[in-house]
Amino acid sequence: MPEFRSIPELIRVNGTFVFDQFEPSQPAFSYNEYRGKKGSIYALQCEGFVKIGMSKNFASRFKQIDAGVPFDVKKIAMRSVPLAGMAYAEAWLHHKFKENRVKGEWFSIPPGEALSAMALAVRRAEIYDKHCRDWHEADRVRRLAPARQEKLKKEYDRFLEAYPQAAEL
Repeated sequence: MPEFRSIPELIRVNGTFVFDQFEPSQPAFSYNEYRGKKGSIYALQCEGFVKIGMSKNFASRFKQIDAGVPFDVKKIAMRSVPLAGMAYAEAWLHHKFKENRVKGEWFSIPPGEALSAMALAVRRAEIYDKHCRDWHEADRVRRLAPARQEKLKKEYDRFLEAYPQAAEL
């Protein structure tokens, strides 16, 4: 899981929300592994505390948590998010409620606050995924540019070998 030293904030540019100085948490070449796949961010309640987490398989994760605590665990919310933005959305939620952190991923917040923050986190995950996709495509083009230039040069050299008179034009 990526570590976030700081959570980038959204800014509005020409009516569109973007991340200021965006840089993806994972290397650009790994985006294809995440493209089109979904994960989950969730909020669970147990004995007055709320756990905010993420998982690729929520049902399995819920069973693990439920089996690991001696009290009943209740689902407050589970939202599907793009896998590329899942860790960002969870980190943003943790950052949002950092003043109410009890331990690890457990917070002392009203369930309603966690529920309302989920919608914002989902939107942020979607924007993060779009930025990752755009960044990946731009990086792919940057990496291909020198190879493409070399290929064009070789084609031009072959052309000049076949038609030496073209060099004089």
